[in-house]
Amino acid sequence: AAVLCLLPWQLYSARHAGMVPAPLLGGYDSYTAWWIRGFREMGVAMVPRTLGRTVPEAAGMFAALFSPVRGAFAHGVTIAALVVLAIAGYVSSWRRIPVTLLFLVAYLFIIAIWPFQPGRFIWGLWPLLLLVLLLGARAAATASNAWSAPLRVLVLACAAWAGIGYGMYEVRAVKGQWWSTIPRNAAPHIAFAVEWAQARTAPGDVIATEDEGPVYLYAGRHTVPVRALTTKQYLMDLSVEENAADGLLPVLAAYPVRAVIVYTRAAFDVARYLGDRPKPLLAPQGVFPGGGAFTVLPR
Repeated sequence: AAVLCLLPWQLYSARHAGMVPAPLLGGYDSYTAWWIRGFREMGVAMVPRTLGRTVPEAAGMFAALFSPVRGAFAHGVTIAALVVLAIAGYVSSWRRIPVTLLFLVAYLFIIAIWPFQPGRFIWGLWPLLLLVLLLGARAAATASNAWSAPLRVLVLACAAWAGIGYGMYEVRAVKGQWWSTIPRNAAPHIAFAVEWAQARTAPGDVIATEDEGPVYLYAGRHTVPVRALTTKQYLMDLSVEENAADGLLPVLAAYPVRAVIVYTRAAFDVARYLGDRPKPLLAPQGVFPGGGAFTVLPR
């Protein structure tokens, strides 16, 4: 069933691979090809570099979600408790859902070697991950003589620790209205980008921006991203010059960009760098906290 659902999209992607200019391949082309390009550029070292980023990030995410107490020691206890629960759930349910468990292992392996923030991929399987943990707790609560009493107590203690922590996290989330955190944080720079684009650009202009979706939808302008999505951007601390050469410069060369709107520090530094060169490419037109707007000078 999974193959039948995925095959048409895979065939479509393969047929149309490489149709967009090189700077956009990372964001709009095959992700497999994107990973292979990164591997070719960085070699085998890309894998341990990726694991050095994704594993701690994922562990920190789980520790924050399930820990009743803050601090490095408590987070370590939480990770250990989750490992015990996961093993218990895996062992106890192997005969019932082997395909699901094998899929989860393969999926988590891909997340681990994928050079990007793991959280966005983990949330996609969150119900199944919780299911494994719950099955571990259930097995300890209803285990037969095959499970020793100390083992059952250990698993149940881990379940209690993680359950209390997860409940406390949800209470804090409700009190802080965390579901609206992203919209609250994004609204100021999206509003600036949309209003500036409507006021300072023509309907046919192309704008390079980090908010390419909202600017296209709400300002009615053609948009492209301000940088090429590459593995290096996640794995390495690039200089301003390297970020420009790997991002905005190729975008400006590939598209007739009229204006650039940025809000993150890295992108703003690149735009300012391109405006301060002996032969500037950009001219600043407006600034807001953390970012600004620039027009592209004739070349």
